[in-house]
Amino acid sequence: MASSKITLFKDLNNQMSDFILKGRVIRLWRQPANKRPSETYSIELILLDTQGSKIQVTVLNQYVSKFKRYLQERLCLQISNAKLGSNKGNQKFCDNPHKVSFFDDTKVTICEDFGGSIHGLNLVSFEDIEHYKLPTDISLDIIAYVSTCSEIKELKLKNGKDSKHCVATINDLEGNNLQLTLWDEYADQLTTYKRKNPTVEPVVVILQFAKYKKWDAGPSVSNMYYGSKLYINTELPEIEEFRNRLL
Repeated sequence: MASSKITLFKDLNNQMSDFILKGRVIRLWRQPANKRPSETYSIELILLDTQGSKIQVTVLNQYVSKFKRYLQERLCLQISNAKLGSNKGNQKFCDNPHKVSFFDDTKVTICEDFGGSIHGLNLVSFEDIEHYKLPTDISLDIIAYVSTCSEIKELKLKNGKDSKHCVATINDLEGNNLQLTLWDEYADQLTTYKRKNPTVEPVVVILQFAKYKKWDAGPSVSNMYYGSKLYINTELPEIEEFRNRLL
């Protein structure tokens, strides 16, 4: 298939029925079934194209075995015969108005890496969050250092599900701070790191695909369901640069 036929994510529209996409998998997670969380409803992907645009892809559980070899982060994929739908919902991982779904006749191949960003980070400022300059229904990426972190608190949600969370204060390079609430496995990730590395300072984090809400006391950032990705003192250029400017 000629690369000239590849459609950029930003150029997709509802009238398209025959399109070819090319993108790197920058995020992948298992979406549990709503009423049976031990069962898989789908595997969700976030793809990044050559222009830096993102789109969410859904692979329903019944098709996971067919596409299993392609469901890996960092792989570059070429996709055809997929279905295009609307990106609806109160919380969206991408600002693209469309989502893509794999079906039985979808064709996927591993293609040559096209370079560019590996993680597709698009870091926002504390100022934009504090002044509500960003939409609250689309995910964001944030970098900060952790100044305080609570112990994990277990609780039962309104739907009866057992859950847990921790609350941290995070700061930017200008001294601004925000509240960060991490739930379940994300709370475990941060508190476990802090417990195993008690003398490591600073603890610099990036929360990718996060969400924020408006509260009377100000905005609060948290992970967004199962799709967020938490980096803690990871060897990323963004974290190294932040750390160097902080020290």
